[in-house]
Amino acid sequence: MTEFGDGTRCVHGGHGEPSAGRPLAPGPVFAAPYHLGESADFYGRAGNPSWRALEEAIGDLDGGSCVLLPSGMAAISTLLRSVLRAGDRLHLTGQHAAIVSFCRKLNILKERVHSVTIIGGSRICYYLARQLLEMGISVKIFEQKESRCVELSELLPKALVIHGDGTQHELLLEERVEQSDALVALTGMDEENIILSLFAINQGVGKVVTKVSRLSYSNLMGTLGMDSVIYPARVTANSILRYVRAMQNAPGSEIQTLHSIVDNRCEALEFHVTRHWRYAGVRLRDLQLRKNLLLACILRRGRLIIPDGSSTIEVDDNVIVITAGSHLHSLADILKS
Repeated sequence: MTEFGDGTRCVHGGHGEPSAGRPLAPGPVFAAPYHLGESADFYGRAGNPSWRALEEAIGDLDGGSCVLLPSGMAAISTLLRSVLRAGDRLHLTGQHAAIVSFCRKLNILKERVHSVTIIGGSRICYYLARQLLEMGISVKIFEQKESRCVELSELLPKALVIHGDGTQHELLLEERVEQSDALVALTGMDEENIILSLFAINQGVGKVVTKVSRLSYSNLMGTLGMDSVIYPARVTANSILRYVRAMQNAPGSEIQTLHSIVDNRCEALEFHVTRHWRYAGVRLRDLQLRKNLLLACILRRGRLIIPDGSSTIEVDDNVIVITAGSHLHSLADILKS
């Protein structure tokens, strides 16, 4: 019934093809008093013909398949338990308020960070500490070189700079590292950063960020329970890749930002839609989109939209696309060739 308009499809969806002797709008079938016969239905509110007809109607309206579940908890358990396995990582996209609400219900929402301990007074440390201080977060820095401590104290007068070896666990315990909301390991040695991070996790520090230079350690990090790992080589490569992709753009769209995620197996790209986009006003369900691709959100005049089949991509929108297995150079690449 996809050739009809939305109004007609809403009225007649799920009723099947018309035939002589059948009512135009059959009434609902109640939960128990009907004959099962050889159908796939069963006795219960989720297994009767009216329920199945409603699923077909909603699926047809949204251009896909629909499964109705009797409650929100049933939907969550059905979806997650059928897909997730022990040790899996779940990546969410959505509005900030919705994700916060979701995390609160699962009791995994962490409190806002008020204090950060940084081990290693490198250049990265300086830029990070400056931004944290501007956000009103207290910063404590451990640095071995006295001259660098003096320099950091002058550059960051609001930070507490401690002259000492931050890799020494006794010093960290003396300085009450367990009271910090977050710890960032930025020494020049990967092994020290990893050990520091494990120590901080063991001490109950809420958030631990680890700098690792060797990409060959990436598989090891997940097994150690460290999910916030920064690879400078990857950050640099992503910046170069973003520039190269932007230079290769088709005139219909522009890459604003590009990030590699999920251990470099996926890319999240932000496109700005220009007047050259030929599909303005076309609903997403009417577009032939590539596989392994997710339109995460659309930003339109300051309003965040989580798209569905009836959404459209308009000129001047910003579109966040997440893709696995294919590289996008323009927004037109989301379509099948």
